[in-house]
Amino acid sequence: MKKLTEFFKTTKGFVTGVVLGVVVVGGGVVGIAAATGNNTNTAQEETTTVQESTTIIEETTTVIEETDTIVEEATTQKTTTLQNIIAQPQYVISGNILMSISNTASGKFTIPEGVTYINEGILSGVPITDFIVPAYVTKLGNNLCGMSCSCPTLKAIVFYNTTPIEMGGLALNHDQLNGGCLIYVPDESIQAYTDYFHSKHFFEYELLLRPLSTY
Repeated sequence: MKKLTEFFKTTKGFVTGVVLGVVVVGGGVVGIAAATGNNTNTAQEETTTVQESTTIIEETTTVIEETDTIVEEATTQKTTTLQNIIAQPQYVISGNILMSISNTASGKFTIPEGVTYINEGILSGVPITDFIVPAYVTKLGNNLCGMSCSCPTLKAIVFYNTTPIEMGGLALNHDQLNGGCLIYVPDESIQAYTDYFHSKHFFEYELLLRPLSTY
């Protein structure tokens, strides 16, 4: 027992030191806790920074996606426009009116479906050879070849209407009026067109009439 007491006495300082050390260390622990707290705060700050970075990345991604969408829409619109240009390179239509034909057109030109009225002077400066007028067209504007009769390559005007459509002068040049350009109409409508041209005082056109079967 004495020895044990002495042991504790001997070791008291150590134990106390340990205990105090614990207290001190406890203080240290507080310090450690504080340090741990600081580390936690740092970790939280880093987490916040990461979250903010993630938000920035997400926002950037959203902007990129929106930009991609805008680019895709613009590309689609340009593609559509290009397709329309490719699909309709030789003429301009407004509603049911054929407004103009490009001077790049050549050979045979058929009035597009849906057109009922052909603008006046439509063939002025247009180097086509055959002008095809389907049955859905109901009116042909004045001076088909323009005031200066400027469609010298035109060799044939083809009407598919069995009943003559309303039309102004064709403005054909001298050579065309002398057989250089013929007017083809349905076989059974030769007389109807003859009478129509006669009533409009287009006497020279009567001589150019030919049955459609010979076209």
